[in-house]
Amino acid sequence: YGERALLVTTSQKGRTSWVYERAKEILEAAGVTWGHFDKVMPNPVTDIVTEGAELARAMDAKVIIGIGGGSSMDTAKAIAVEVAHEGCAWDYLHYKKQPTKATLPIIAVSTTSGTGSQVTQCAVITHTQTKDKSAIWHENIFPRTAIVDPELMVSVPKDVTAATGFDAFAHNFEALISIGTNPYVRALALSGIELIINNLPKALEDPLNLSCRGAMAWADTLGGLAISSGGVTLPHGVGMQISGHCPHVSHGLSLSVLYPEFTRFTWSSKVPEFARVGRLFNKELYHVSEEEAARRCCEEID
Repeated sequence: YGERALLVTTSQKGRTSWVYERAKEILEAAGVTWGHFDKVMPNPVTDIVTEGAELARAMDAKVIIGIGGGSSMDTAKAIAVEVAHEGCAWDYLHYKKQPTKATLPIIAVSTTSGTGSQVTQCAVITHTQTKDKSAIWHENIFPRTAIVDPELMVSVPKDVTAATGFDAFAHNFEALISIGTNPYVRALALSGIELIINNLPKALEDPLNLSCRGAMAWADTLGGLAISSGGVTLPHGVGMQISGHCPHVSHGLSLSVLYPEFTRFTWSSKVPEFARVGRLFNKELYHVSEEEAARRCCEEID
């Protein structure tokens, strides 16, 4: 995609620093010149995106490589937009101007199993001054290549595994019940939900279990594909504002806080879907009515 690449990551001193060094070795072996922007923060803000875009512009980057969780991949996408257009990334939110094909190519390397950003046309960013959290949503920011390797995820701490795992569940679940859903999305989402139910608790108990990490990585990717087509629902709109105003609250955690109220508000409008998911959690719910299984799904998600 180009011979000058900008790596976009969190601090080089973090737990995934070895991944960044390996990436640099691969780039150098391929004859690719690289720069490294390592100031990504959780719930990334527009000022950080602009700083990264200035570095990309200064080195004449031709491709942007986001390595990390959703924050790193989303920052990489936003930088790829800002460096190639007038104004800043915030000018290209989903309800504003559209990013053009001038957007730099993006490679996404995921190190968590949660956001699915490696396969979405979405970059979530927060406006630094207003603390408004919103998103660029356009086909031109789909990563050209996604690298999903569960070996990069075994060192993720338990709390991050839990929060990102719930985010992956929320993506699959909300795509399933969204008004934008379709048979393709339902197939992806139900598969992702079942994988998460069966593997997230095990991954929390045994973080080095590569089989569970692989299952979660695939469920995360299924969730990204599902929301790319089906979209998300109420908790994401509200949850984004929680973490926009309180950056220390992760996206997955903000969703989990809202879910008990959300599910009880919603289940009666989507009885077949809630019943199906409830029965994936608890086989005993096959012996009760659809409505009872749907209502008790809320408790199973809790």
